[in-house]
Amino acid sequence: VMNVNLSEGDKVVFEDVGQGENSMLANESILMRGLVIRSHSNQISIRFHSQMPQVGSALLRYQ
Repeated sequence: VMNVNLSEGDKVVFEDVGQGENSMLANESILMRGLVIRSHSNQISIRFHSQMPQVGSALLRYQ
């Protein structure tokens, strides 16, 4: 994770989607700059939900 800017109440979920049943890798409670998220399948789903008119953002680098 390169940078995180979330508003209170924003929800973010990272899941590994390539191993049959999806498994959660991270969510907004642990999302912080410098966090390394690993997926065994190299297939990640990112779900973002906000009720605020100005949404938050997350800047990621994927290798």
